[in-house]
Amino acid sequence: MSNMPTIRGSAQARLILYRLLSLKITDAELKLLSADSSQWGKILLALETGIDKATKSDRTTLNQAFSQIDQTTRKGLQHQIERLTGQSFWLGIHATELLESFIAEHTKLIKSVQLEYLDKIGFTIDRGIRNGHLQKDIAKNIRHLTSLSKKRAQLIARNAPLQYSGALTRHHQTSSGIKSYRWQTSYDERVRDSHKSRDGKIYDWNAVGPYPRSEVNCRCDAIPILEVLTR
Repeated sequence: MSNMPTIRGSAQARLILYRLLSLKITDAELKLLSADSSQWGKILLALETGIDKATKSDRTTLNQAFSQIDQTTRKGLQHQIERLTGQSFWLGIHATELLESFIAEHTKLIKSVQLEYLDKIGFTIDRGIRNGHLQKDIAKNIRHLTSLSKKRAQLIARNAPLQYSGALTRHHQTSSGIKSYRWQTSYDERVRDSHKSRDGKIYDWNAVGPYPRSEVNCRCDAIPILEVLTR
């Protein structure tokens, strides 16, 4: 039986995050390439202004995404405790500060990705015009930049829910009095060697990391050791 319901439950959050990033990148590309090239500078400026104005709505969307992860993570730990003890109880403390921290971090990250994308487009346009490139060639380069930015958006959207779920797991277990956990991998070919060597071993939450899902694309889980709860 799988001990990782929180990983599967983060699929909705991944979709929300990817849409938040990639749709704006796509929108920028469409606005530029559907306009006369003489207007590209004005459009870039308008897009940059729009990114600053979108911060509030982005925070709302991120709150929706990370709250979804919080719900599935808490349910996952509850299920683990029920399987291990046969009892249904919850001792965790709501992770308000952790939620705010992740929302603030990813609001800045999303904004930086979008501004970096627009900066690269601006550089491509200026260089293309300076070197006498045809509009179609500049447009081709813009499409290439869009493709690269979407790949980065996919990485962020895939990794953010994993890391937040891992941070929540640590928060909820330690706030419930759980001091240690058993490392469990996802048992597939994508598990990195350094994590395979940790599989099945017991670690203290107070020890120096890494912890399950604290590293990029880690899908490992922390199975609680319930010594404190069973005394």
